[in-house]
Amino acid sequence: MDIEEIAIKYKSHNGMDLIDFSEVALPIYRISAIALLLEKVELHTIDEFVLRAVNLGFKTLSDVSGLLGISEVIARSALSSLIQANLVAETGSCSVSLTKLGIEAAENFSKIRPTEEQIVFDYDGILRSVKLSTGEPYLSPKEVKDQGLIEIRAIPARKPDIDEIVIQDVSRALSKFSAFDDSNKTLLRIREIPRAVRLFYKGVMLIYKDYGYNTFEAAFSIDGNLSPQHGLAFLQSEGLERLGLIQALDEPPQKTLESTFPQYCRTKKPDNNGQPGDKKSIKRKTLSLAKDNMLESESVDSSHEDGYKISTPKIRTLAVYEHPAILYTSMKNARESLIIISPWITSSVVTRSFVHILEGLLKKGVEVKIGFGIGGDDRYDRGAQSLLNNLSNKYNNLILKELGDTHAKVLIKDNSYYVITSFNWLSFKGDPKKKFREEWGNYVEGSELVEKFKLEIENRFNDI
Repeated sequence: MDIEEIAIKYKSHNGMDLIDFSEVALPIYRISAIALLLEKVELHTIDEFVLRAVNLGFKTLSDVSGLLGISEVIARSALSSLIQANLVAETGSCSVSLTKLGIEAAENFSKIRPTEEQIVFDYDGILRSVKLSTGEPYLSPKEVKDQGLIEIRAIPARKPDIDEIVIQDVSRALSKFSAFDDSNKTLLRIREIPRAVRLFYKGVMLIYKDYGYNTFEAAFSIDGNLSPQHGLAFLQSEGLERLGLIQALDEPPQKTLESTFPQYCRTKKPDNNGQPGDKKSIKRKTLSLAKDNMLESESVDSSHEDGYKISTPKIRTLAVYEHPAILYTSMKNARESLIIISPWITSSVVTRSFVHILEGLLKKGVEVKIGFGIGGDDRYDRGAQSLLNNLSNKYNNLILKELGDTHAKVLIKDNSYYVITSFNWLSFKGDPKKKFREEWGNYVEGSELVEKFKLEIENRFNDI
């Protein structure tokens, strides 16, 4: 399941609205430990018969060798082996008897011996429990960085102590591997953890807001399903505050929407001052990915007192999960022009699939303009930039401009609609420096207003 589909599926949670989401790297420790085990070992044939002879009451070396018809040298060697295994004990007067373990061994024709062994298992850094391996490869810290994933630190940020680890859970995890046969070995305790390698597995972190009480909550989707255990562990550890995410979330939604384009932002958001707001004003409309005509709604006509009609723009607020679908729908359905302004561009969005869709649009003769760049920031993805540059060199109707100082995120399709938003169109999936925040946008239809805004944006491209 794609990250966008996950966001749509879980657009609300516990009565709260989804305001931001991102793919994250969750911590896992690959533990190499020295463990003490009891191992069940089959007895050698001579040892077994000597043990059974002692069990029948033959207590001396000569009695055992005479009964079995073996030399006293062989019988003495077998008795020494059984004494070392604590199955037989010397009782004086050159006689022996079975120990408690020896009696059990005589019944099962096997012996139990303590042994030390190196074992390897996985330990979840969020849940603080042994994790059963799914066979999926884990990611190294370098791979997390290269893929632009947000790293979620362990809670607490350290490898597990020996007394944290539940032996029964380790046994259950080890039993999945043929090298550890739980029918023959019993794990007693872990003596030492000489090595714990920090690795990661992928998940999706979803941030929710209760507008009535101005509170936030995090949830995690693992393999496409919400994990209540991860959400509860994160909540109990005050994860949002601990990771410094709550400060970013407490800030008002991005003010550049109003400050940069005040005349084009017509939608009000609920206040963030902690007071309960009007629930009706913050309801989100669910975006249906199955309907390509979802954005082709008509403007509202209002009759003027002099008899002529004026076109009133249709305006609505976009939830964070609606943006990816609007981007791809616009790329597929644009007929004349498409303008995208996104300060950051990363390969998590600008993939070969993305470029394939964009090239299909360019082949139709649609003029595409992409503006990017923000001053003083080092988030520059050369791979993604190279894909777009190659396409620009191939098609004259693709214009790439580094604007250099833009915080605005804009999308304009033809003269049909525009979106002004705090959502990063071309980097939303992978940004290790990203801070979660309330993401929302203005979606506006209305030919006159769209044409006016489009002209203003195109002038920015011409001025650079």
